[in-house]
Amino acid sequence: MKLNRMNPSVSVIMAAYNCAPYINQAINSVLSQTWSDLEIIVVDDGSTDGSSDILEQLSREDNRIRVFHQTNSGRPSIARNSALKHARGRYICFLDADDFYENGRIELLLHELIKHQDWVAVFHDMKLLEEDGLTLVRTYLSDSNFVNNAAPWISHIGGVWFECRENFYHFMSLKYAAIHTSTILIDSDKFCLSQILFNENFSICEDTDLWIRLGMAGKLGYCDMTLSNYRQHPTSITQRQSLLLRETARFHEFNYTRLQQHLSNAELSTYRIKISNAWLYLGYDLFCQLNSMNDARIAYLQGFLWHPSIKIFTAFLKTFIPKFVIRYYQANN
Repeated sequence: MKLNRMNPSVSVIMAAYNCAPYINQAINSVLSQTWSDLEIIVVDDGSTDGSSDILEQLSREDNRIRVFHQTNSGRPSIARNSALKHARGRYICFLDADDFYENGRIELLLHELIKHQDWVAVFHDMKLLEEDGLTLVRTYLSDSNFVNNAAPWISHIGGVWFECRENFYHFMSLKYAAIHTSTILIDSDKFCLSQILFNENFSICEDTDLWIRLGMAGKLGYCDMTLSNYRQHPTSITQRQSLLLRETARFHEFNYTRLQQHLSNAELSTYRIKISNAWLYLGYDLFCQLNSMNDARIAYLQGFLWHPSIKIFTAFLKTFIPKFVIRYYQANN
C-alpha cells in the first residue's frame, strides 16, 4: 500500500505518561498493522521516567509517529484532546501507552465502517491482561455475556458483526458503556471536532460520556472479536475508589438530565435506581473508611433522594454509630 504522508486515513491517538516499560510494544502494535496508511499522535503528558526520550527516538525512526510534549495535566482526557486537535486522518482511534492492538485490527474495522455509510463508529471486545501483558484475566465483553445482554439493542448482521440500533445509547446509560478507548474507530467526517473531544469536566467517565454522545449521533457497529489488549494495574483502581464512585454517580446524574426526554418512564425509573445505587456504593466506601462519616451521610442522602429505600435509610442511620463500635465489629467479622 502506498502511504499518504500528508493526509493519512487513520489517526491513532495516544496519551503517554510514565510508560517507559510499555511504550515500545504499544507503538509497534500500531506500526505493524496490516493497514499502514496511518499516523500515531502521541502527547507526552509530562513524563519523568524516560518516556519522552523513547518517544523522540521512535519518531525519528518512523515519521508516521508525531510526538507532542506538555506539562502534566493529571488527566488522560486532556492529553487525548490535545492529540485530537493535531489529527489529520478521517478515521480516529485511541490506544493507551501501556496497551496494544492485535494485528489486522484497524483494517478489519475500517473496511466495515466504510461499507456501512450510516455508521458513525465501530467497536469490538478486548482482552484484560495482568500487568505483565501476558496473563489473560478475562475479556471485557464476552465474559459479561454482552451479546445476549444487549440483544434488545443490537442486531446480528452476519459473521462477527452486529449493528447497534439507534437507541443503543440507552443500553450504555442503563447497563454499561460497552466501549473502551482502545476498542473504537470513529468516522470523524460525521462530526465536528468539538463533538469528539472528551468532556474535561469529568475526571472519570469522560470516555463513557463520549461513547453515549456518539451513540446519540448515529448507528454504531460491533465486531464480536477481541482486537486489543488492556493491561490492568492492580493498585490503580483501589487507590482511587472513592473518586471513581463519586465521579460515576455525578456523571450519571448529568446523563440522566441529558436523556430525560429520550427515555421511557420505565427506563427513567430504572436509571434513578442505578444512580441511587451509585451513591449508596460511595456512601458505603466512605463509611468503611471511618474518617468520612459526614461525607458518607451526604452520599446516602443523595441516593435516598434518587430512589428512597429502607436499605439506604438504614445505612444512613449506621453512620451515627460510635466509631469504636464499628471498629470492634470490623475486627471481629
